[in-house]
Amino acid sequence: MTFPELKLLVARGEGSHLEFKKRTPGPEKIAREIVALTNSGSGKILIGIDDDGAILGVKDTAEEEYAVRKAVRDWVFPELRWNFRTIAVSRKREVLVLSIPTGRSGPHLVRNSLGNDRGTMYVRFDDESVVASPEAYMIASAPSSPASQPFVFGAAELLAMELVESDEIITVRGLANHAKISRFQARTVLVTLTLSGVLRHEISRPEDFFVVACVV
Repeated sequence: MTFPELKLLVARGEGSHLEFKKRTPGPEKIAREIVALTNSGSGKILIGIDDDGAILGVKDTAEEEYAVRKAVRDWVFPELRWNFRTIAVSRKREVLVLSIPTGRSGPHLVRNSLGNDRGTMYVRFDDESVVASPEAYMIASAPSSPASQPFVFGAAELLAMELVESDEIITVRGLANHAKISRFQARTVLVTLTLSGVLRHEISRPEDFFVVACVV
């Protein structure tokens, strides 16, 4: 990447696949950003860019890189491989470009504490890294298979399809209320329909929703 290419990238602004950092933040914070990007289909973190898009650069990219590597090693699991490069923006300053790939071994998590094998999944929503919903975690944790997951259409599944066709979207809470079932049951129904290729899951706030999957 050249400096002109960097300027074009920065001009796009932060989004679901691009994050600006003036300096490397604390280890848990940068770990959350990295995990959110890999769980959301890859992205880049530009260290040396202010929130307003000002290209400031940093004096010691080696120090910034070390902080990132240590944060990933200590806080992220399973193991995540990522790439970096530096772009000179002045005689004494550079921008560190972190390229985060899509995760290939299920969802990546940030440890709840150092040495702890329990963690939290993060995803991107617009330009923020947020805690993933239970349904997002279930979908990301499902075994990958080229074939759709088989399922049986029951009363709850039929109602879910009626609701999504009527309202265009459906949420776990909405299905639970209409079908008079628990949120866990509603979540399982919607996740199963998603893994079967019938619905598509969308990350949103205050809650995720599902829409009919596009059939080509």
